[in-house]
Amino acid sequence: MREYDKKLKKIIPIRNGLGDNIIVNKVLSDLMGIYGSKKIIIGTAYPQVYNKTKSIATMDILQSLEYEKIDKFNIYRFMFKNVWTEDIESAYVEMFTRDATKNKTVLISPYSKKLKTSKNNAKNYPYFKELVRLLKDDGIKTIQVGIEGEDSIGCDEDMFDLSIDNLTSLIEESYSWISVDNFFHHLAWTIGKRGNVIFGPSDPSIYGHSENNNILRNKRYMVKNQFDVWENIVFNELAFDEPNKVFEKLDFT
Repeated sequence: MREYDKKLKKIIPIRNGLGDNIIVNKVLSDLMGIYGSKKIIIGTAYPQVYNKTKSIATMDILQSLEYEKIDKFNIYRFMFKNVWTEDIESAYVEMFTRDATKNKTVLISPYSKKLKTSKNNAKNYPYFKELVRLLKDDGIKTIQVGIEGEDSIGCDEDMFDLSIDNLTSLIEESYSWISVDNFFHHLAWTIGKRGNVIFGPSDPSIYGHSENNNILRNKRYMVKNQFDVWENIVFNELAFDEPNKVFEKLDFT
C-alpha cells in the first residue's frame, strides 16, 4: 500500500487482492483518526468492500481506464498477476491524484438579495473571485447564477434570470454548488441536492439545512438579533473565512 498526498486528500491505492481490501476496510476508522480532516480515497479493484462515508470514497480501477495515460493491458496484468512496475505506479498516481470533480460543473450563487438601501448585503461573501480562481486552478468548471446586473465573479459561464424550473433543472444536473445564505440553497434543499453554503453573520442553525456543508468562520461574528432586517446590519468581511480556508472546507461529496 502506497500513499499519495494532495491537498486535503489521502490517496491509498491497494495493490493486492480481495482479502487485503477486506483487512484495510476493517482499519478505516483508524486511518480516519490518523489523517484527521483529510478525505481518504481508496483506489481498488474491489470498491464494493468499502463502507463509504463523508470522509472516505473509492475509485474503481476498472471504471477509470478512460484516462489516456493508463495502459489497459498493464492495469489488467497488475490486477490479475499482481505485478507492480514503474509504469503501473505512474498510471496509478495519475489516476488517483486527479480530483474527482474535474470536468464536473459547480454552480455558484454569490449574492443575497439586494438591499433597499443599496448597501452591500452583510451575507455576501467578499472573496468569491479569489475562490473561483482556486477552483479553476483545481480544474473545476464553474457557472455563476443569479440576477442580471450582478457583478461577475469570474466563472467560466454566467446564467442569469433563469426561471425557477430552469434553475431547478440546472441544479439537478450540476455536480455540486456553492452559495451564500440566500434563496438558492433553500431551493436546492427542496430537491434534495446537497451543497456548500458560506455563512457569516447569519446563523446556520436557524437559516441553514443540516444536510448541507455549512461553512462558518466563527459564531462570534453572527449578529445578535438574527431576525432584524438586513438593511440594519453593517457588512463585515471579518465574518467570513478567507478563500483558501473556504476552499479547504468545500465538500463536493
